[in-house]
Amino acid sequence: MKKNNPSNAIRAIAFIFTVLLFSTQSINAQYCNSFGNGTDSFTAVITRVAINGIDNSSPVEDNAYTDNTAISTNLIQGSNYNFVLEGNSDGNFAYGTRMWIDWNQDGTFNTTDEQYEPGTLINATSQPSSLSPLSINVPTGAILGSTRMRVSMRFGVFPAACDTNFDGEVEDYTINVTSATPQPEIAIFGSGIEITDGDTTPNAGDGTDFGTITSGSILNRTFTIRNTGTATLNLSGSVLGGASATSYAITSPPPATIAAGASATFTITYNPAVGGTHNATFS
Repeated sequence: MKKNNPSNAIRAIAFIFTVLLFSTQSINAQYCNSFGNGTDSFTAVITRVAINGIDNSSPVEDNAYTDNTAISTNLIQGSNYNFVLEGNSDGNFAYGTRMWIDWNQDGTFNTTDEQYEPGTLINATSQPSSLSPLSINVPTGAILGSTRMRVSMRFGVFPAACDTNFDGEVEDYTINVTSATPQPEIAIFGSGIEITDGDTTPNAGDGTDFGTITSGSILNRTFTIRNTGTATLNLSGSVLGGASATSYAITSPPPATIAAGASATFTITYNPAVGGTHNATFS
């Protein structure tokens, strides 16, 4: 990845792109839409969803869908968690409830090992569904990283994951699947700003764009490596590459190991011999 700036014969324009080595994935799948009828004046809605660190309550009001994907919790592979769904049936009516978690992060909710049955809501006033709390086991093969959890209630039947325009409500949340085995996790920061894995956009704010300096000048930039995981992070060595690697030097390398939860810094010096655009990578 490169940061492109117009060249200048007198002044040197520099950049550096930092390669991050993340081991987990981020949620990027496109999920089907699912929603109730938010204009039918019925107040049969989900009023509480709870699992591990998620405990979200919502008011009793006519609502079709709520995007709660900003609300998340960590679930460990192979572990069990109690799931609670509470809802309002708007009188003596029966509603079926279901919950799905996309363990394989393929953007769909299959009915074999990603679908769960919290039971029914009958004549309920913000009360737990008939099978709440329901024990949920995180598959040992669940893909690490962020994925989607969907919760739904529907009048008269048990909902499907992609049902639309029904009497009831749907809510989506984010689940972060973590490993049962302690693992390191690397994050790199410049000027306190995290440099996103795979980012191709230059950013003077995080220091990856060294800007413009007078030819022959020296500029130092210090970056921070943070181990956000649960095991020691081993660094095999730092390498500068790219077309203009010789215009840079790692003047203060990071240590060989960083303990879980700890951080360390490294410094890169930009010292161009000639003007122009100087492209380099750090890994």
